Amino acid sequence: MKGLNTELTPSEVANILRYSIKQNVELAQNGHAPVAYNISGMPGISKTSVVKQVAEELNTHHYIRLNLAECDPGDLLGFPITQYKVCKGEECLWIGDKLLNDYLLQGYHATGESRMSYAKPEWLVGKEDKPVVLVLDDYNRGMGILMNACMRITDEQEYVSWSLPKGSTVVLTSNPEDSEESFNISTLDSAQKTRFLTIKMKPSVNDWAVDYAEKVGLPSPFINFMLKHPEVIEGASTDENGNTIKKGNLRIWSKFFHAVSGLSNNLSENWNTVFLLGQNSLPVEHLLMLNKFIEDKLDKIPTPEELLKSKPDEAIKTLKSVIGSGSKKRIDISSILSRRIMNYTLVNHKKFNKDMINTYAEIMESDYMSPDLVLLSVKKTTKLFPELIKRPKLISILTT
Repeated sequence: MKGLNTELTPSEVANILRYSIKQNVELAQNGHAPVAYNISGMPGISKTSVVKQVAEELNTHHYIRLNLAECDPGDLLGFPITQYKVCKGEECLWIGDKLLNDYLLQGYHATGESRMSYAKPEWLVGKEDKPVVLVLDDYNRGMGILMNACMRITDEQEYVSWSLPKGSTVVLTSNPEDSEESFNISTLDSAQKTRFLTIKMKPSVNDWAVDYAEKVGLPSPFINFMLKHPEVIEGASTDENGNTIKKGNLRIWSKFFHAVSGLSNNLSENWNTVFLLGQNSLPVEHLLMLNKFIEDKLDKIPTPEELLKSKPDEAIKTLKSVIGSGSKKRIDISSILSRRIMNYTLVNHKKFNKDMINTYAEIMESDYMSPDLVLLSVKKTTKLFPELIKRPKLISILTT
């Protein structure tokens, strides 16, 4: 059981959202108001990406994102319009001026009453056929008038004259109010906080590796570096003596890796350019860790694709040469490759042929992988490759 006030990783938040989005549909069907959520965390840790990933995965909702820090009131709420009341028999409607003549030609008569209302926002037009997942990004960086309007949108899923489709889910993202790294944010009062449930999120290097880096094809050395040194992102921000430990940001690391990706085949010779590109955006001590990683030739570790597309005996021979055995076994490299092979397989399993599946199984059965990660990997991949459960050694791993 998680402790009190626990921060969750992106994958844990995704699991909660999968349930919550479905639950909101059921609540609406039973006549109850759906629940809104606020994902709170530091900038650049994939808060918005997690919501988008889940919405697209479920494929039952339209995904809509608005950044409140960039919105004008009309962008969020729709523009003010005048409506006129028209009646035909006992039926009465409120009609905008553009449609007034059409209704009069159909036998309706104007009562002389009018009211100010709001046109349906442009982001909602054409999306009334199914529920939406509406992300209101940077909620506590928006103008006060927008934050106040969001109270009604989060609580009732409507604003004056328009409403979200039945069964929708509203998700806010925000930055912590009590962090030294949070600037230009508004403090939320109880009237706002009681309109949604807050989920606190923290960064995770492994979630970044599998859900972003592997999927977009970041060069292998950069993924390996982050998996070897998750402390540049995760963990305590102070040491045992109370000294500050500098932390990086996954968003800026990703931009940096993309910027230097063209140099990834020979990082050692191009180190000066790599360093100059990163020195003003990343902690220098983290860049020095990357330099040590390169000096130790860890940027030359074989990629998961290279291993899995090899014949089993060739893959095992390669693993032996880079990991070693006995007292000379490199546990750090074993851990990196164990996680990389698992992540690569989870992301690319649809591209696997029988030979790759067989090589994957042989690697998992070898002595060169991290035992804990082998167990986790086999548990996940037997659902993708049912033939794995026919292998006695893998069955033994699962049942031990």
